[in-house]
Amino acid sequence: MKKNRKSNGRNLDVDFGYTLIEVLVAITVFLIISVAVYDGYVSLLRLVTNTKIKTMAIALANEQLEIARNLPYDSVGLVDGMPVGILPRFATSTRGGIDFSVRLSIQDIDDPFDGQIGSSTKNDLAPNDYKRVAVEISCVGCRDFQPFTATSLVAPTNLENNTGNGALFVQVIDANGQPVTEADVRITLASTTRSLDIQEKTDNQGMFKLVNTYPAILEYKIVVSKSGYSSERTYAPGENGLANPVLLHATVIAGTVTQTTLAIDRLANISLKTMDKYCGAIGNVPIVWQGSKLLATNPNVLKIDDDFNTDSSGLKNLLGVEWDTYSFSPQLSGYVLAGSLPLQSLAVAPGSDNDIKMILTPLSGQGLLVSVKDGVSNLPLADANVRLSGNGFDDTLVTNRGFWKQSDWSGGSGQDLWSNVSQYSASSGLADTNPAGEIKLAETLGVYNQTGWLESSIFNTGSASTTYYQIGWLPLNQPAGTGYGDILVQLAVSNDPATTTWDYFGPDGTSDSFYTATTTTVHANANNQQYIRYRLFFHTDDLSVTPSLSDFYITYGSECLPFGQVYFDGLATGNYTLDISKAGYQLLTNTITIDQSWQAKEIKLLNE
Repeated sequence: MKKNRKSNGRNLDVDFGYTLIEVLVAITVFLIISVAVYDGYVSLLRLVTNTKIKTMAIALANEQLEIARNLPYDSVGLVDGMPVGILPRFATSTRGGIDFSVRLSIQDIDDPFDGQIGSSTKNDLAPNDYKRVAVEISCVGCRDFQPFTATSLVAPTNLENNTGNGALFVQVIDANGQPVTEADVRITLASTTRSLDIQEKTDNQGMFKLVNTYPAILEYKIVVSKSGYSSERTYAPGENGLANPVLLHATVIAGTVTQTTLAIDRLANISLKTMDKYCGAIGNVPIVWQGSKLLATNPNVLKIDDDFNTDSSGLKNLLGVEWDTYSFSPQLSGYVLAGSLPLQSLAVAPGSDNDIKMILTPLSGQGLLVSVKDGVSNLPLADANVRLSGNGFDDTLVTNRGFWKQSDWSGGSGQDLWSNVSQYSASSGLADTNPAGEIKLAETLGVYNQTGWLESSIFNTGSASTTYYQIGWLPLNQPAGTGYGDILVQLAVSNDPATTTWDYFGPDGTSDSFYTATTTTVHANANNQQYIRYRLFFHTDDLSVTPSLSDFYITYGSECLPFGQVYFDGLATGNYTLDISKAGYQLLTNTITIDQSWQAKEIKLLNE
């Protein structure tokens, strides 16, 4: 801060100190320099420390290798391992106050120079030519320490001897048959006379070779695994109740090679949801979950055969799932499966995330779920017409299409959101209770009103990704005298059921047009809207007659509807005929006997 004073007629600048801004700038610069110096010091100290730790680790690895090289050749091996020796597989060693973990791996090597065991051209009956010793050093408590492995070869003084042993090769592959490298292989010997526990990893070809090991019949238990992967193992006959395991314990015969192949791959996830056809959650549903892979045959024992419950919101996340083809069967009392997205079986690929939606519906009589697929690609088909007839039943449904149908208005007005199937929102000039299940113009002393209208409740399709197709009503023919426009219809849609403005439109998408019995295709403006309602307009030229309406429906498609599937309910025991048609495909007729509360039928259509 400076202040001017006059002295002998001259202005003098006098410095009294620094401004606040100058002080803050100086402190900031000082802090930046100090932090930079400190970080440099810490980084240098860390580098020196890490170098020291690395040097001690290398010295420890060399020490372990030197111990192995100075042992008698027959003693170079692992306790409970193969080759058998006096060295422990795992150990902890302290150097400079730091604990290091030491893991030894010792293998007999069959050098191709003098032939190899199992070779058809030059069989080596003494395949234990020399030994490879590998020392892996790790330090859990050390920061930025990367585990490393040091190796050395140890050869016998004289020629190797025929030990009378055999060889066991373990090949680990993935779902596509490709080798899995660095997979963990554990081999134990289910013998009361010998102890063996080998823990090694596969090489770049997905192979682990145990060259020199004891002959034994169905005694080598093999378990393979890898972080983030599924696991696989062998079984003894009768183990865990498996009479005839698919993967038996391995057998080793003297002078021969036994190769066992096991498959593992990346784990996948499944997210399952149970809901109704309007995407409304149905919670706490018991589900039986089964895979297709077998642990044993005669009788068959599945690798996955389990059950679980969805939560209160209808969700269940299955994490860390092995690749397979799975089926899910809901077991909720009073409900049956009306379809699933995708179809009932789910093929889970390695490392994939999968979603499955199960559509449930209340049990009503006996039910039939029909799946329609392309006969070549096996993919589900949309827009296939499925007609089921017989025993007084005759109905046609379209795959991938749902419908909202109202056949009763006797519950009266006052319902905004659709829940009670016999109610609606508002009306004027109509009679809705006499007879029940039909609406018509109201009358007074035999004279009908000339006009009337009705506005429906708001129907929720369950998803904004909705496509609307057709509307329709019955009866199509009205009494003579009602005149043109006896029944006219308009629709309104929204993604907000609470909106107070419903813009009604007809077949051209404007409020000036009306749907009639011959113009029933819903305008594309309605698509991608979750909520829909209708308005009916009645008119008669002759007041002694009235138009009437007994059924009204709207067909639509949404993500809540099962793809390539339709569900018929209210059936009785007996024989039925299925007629399935789709443009570009051959018409197919099939017969089916309904004799259970729920049945499923798969239909495959062939191109014309």
